[in-house]
Amino acid sequence: AEEKLTLSGIAITSSLIEETFGQRLPLPHLMHMNLALGVEKKEGKDHRLFAGIGVDELFDLQTEIVCALDGFEDIVGQLAASPLHDFSISFKDNSLLARIAYTFAPNASKDFLLSQLQQAKDPEEKAVAEKLTLFVEQPGTLTIASTPGTTVSFPELTEMSEDKVIRLFTLSVTPGKESFDTQIARIQAEN
Repeated sequence: AEEKLTLSGIAITSSLIEETFGQRLPLPHLMHMNLALGVEKKEGKDHRLFAGIGVDELFDLQTEIVCALDGFEDIVGQLAASPLHDFSISFKDNSLLARIAYTFAPNASKDFLLSQLQQAKDPEEKAVAEKLTLFVEQPGTLTIASTPGTTVSFPELTEMSEDKVIRLFTLSVTPGKESFDTQIARIQAEN
């Protein structure tokens, strides 16, 4: 059975965020935030934990993980020691990156970031750089997921070399509908 807490359509005004940060930001006047948290019982002791937060006009961040839990007491301790599998985290950009770039580096272009990605040397770095380049040029969804069949605990992760950790995960990118440049032009027209 699935236990889920969902809060959706929470209205946030740009003036509330601007007061919090003390700076005018290029945000839509009214935004809608969504939160979701949940646990789903799987086979044996396995449980699927999932969480998401999003602001429709800016981004959506979703994560899920499957792990063995023995009840819900000391869930943090259990997560720290439990073998984890079927992990994923997805970030969908609905204009957040362009708005950040417009706010903090209005005269900078994506060329600087792209030049950094082009410095990748080995084939694995180049493959990741190609995917990140696509995400920068055509912001959409960026997903990091555990390689199918991989099971690992947090203590094991902390002891692994960077090369081994990288091999445990896959990176995928689904391009969005608008290019980064189109998003920047739209934001400039709004402001």
